[in-house]
Amino acid sequence: LVDTAGLDPRALTAPTAPAALRELVASLAGRAERLVAETRRLAPRPARSRLAPLLLATIAERHVRAIRRAGFDPRRIAERPDPPGLPVRLLVAWLARRP
Repeated sequence: LVDTAGLDPRALTAPTAPAALRELVASLAGRAERLVAETRRLAPRPARSRLAPLLLATIAERHVRAIRRAGFDPRRIAERPDPPGLPVRLLVAWLARRP
């Protein structure tokens, strides 16, 4: 992906992400959002026996929001702690059968 975006691998460790890296991250985040939406469209309320792998959509959605808030800068994303409410959100999604 780094080569495809025309980035120098050293840009990954730079103090601030170059625009090309932020664009790449934004593109990946957009793809993740589309895949989560498609997953929810295809399986709006799956059986509990099929729910566990679909809960990854809940995790992905939360990470994409964090990526967006960080301006698609991977360095700023890495500095943020994981949100403490994720286990509760996963439990609620599982109980509601809505990943």
